Amino acid sequence: MNIQYTDSKTRRFTIFKRLLNYEHLSYQQLSEEYFVSRSSIANDISYIKKQFAKEELLLTFDNSGTFFNGNEIKV
Repeated sequence: MNIQYTDSKTRRFTIFKRLLNYEHLSYQQLSEEYFVSRSSIANDISYIKKQFAKEELLLTFDNSGTFFNGNEIKV
């Protein structure tokens, strides 16, 4: 994908959309695609996680990456 996003808001929205499409995304993969550090990606994921925790959508982490987990109706 290799797209450079200078705006963290746009990057977070794009990552969120990808997660909604049931993509499993690793921090390394995202940092390479968006040309930012892993800590920037960690901050983005943390932000997304906080925004959607109240909607009972959980970000889950496993060996394949990060993905949404929750009631399909809410996702």
